[in-house]
Amino acid sequence: MRSVLGFADSADSSLSIGGVALPVPEPGPSGPTGKPDGAATPESLRRYIQQAMSTDAGVQRSAESLQRVWQVIGQTLAALDHMDPQVVAVAEVRNLAQIAQTLVAAALARTESRGTHARIDYPATDPAQTHRLVTGI
Repeated sequence: MRSVLGFADSADSSLSIGGVALPVPEPGPSGPTGKPDGAATPESLRRYIQQAMSTDAGVQRSAESLQRVWQVIGQTLAALDHMDPQVVAVAEVRNLAQIAQTLVAAALARTESRGTHARIDYPATDPAQTHRLVTGI
């Protein structure tokens, strides 16, 4: 049960409630599809990239975590290449992946922590980067 809650270093091999042994199912397939046959859907790709962005490009980041999400973005875009681009859901996920790609590229280029997004590998704010990038409408 500890692994289900995220407190264990490894998955539980057995589980019991009130002394009654319960089977622990094998983990399901991983990756962009979440399906045994490997057939990706726009919905599965959307979930895949959203989870990766939340986990690895969220408020606390590192070069390592950003590289992981960069790979997920590449996998997502590659899977989308095999789908009909005229389908709205496919176009939406491609747009999401391209925005994620831009965000991650910018985060990799910034070697400091500023505001609410912290680089774990660069915890300090670099005064030389103050007002270096200015955007506006």
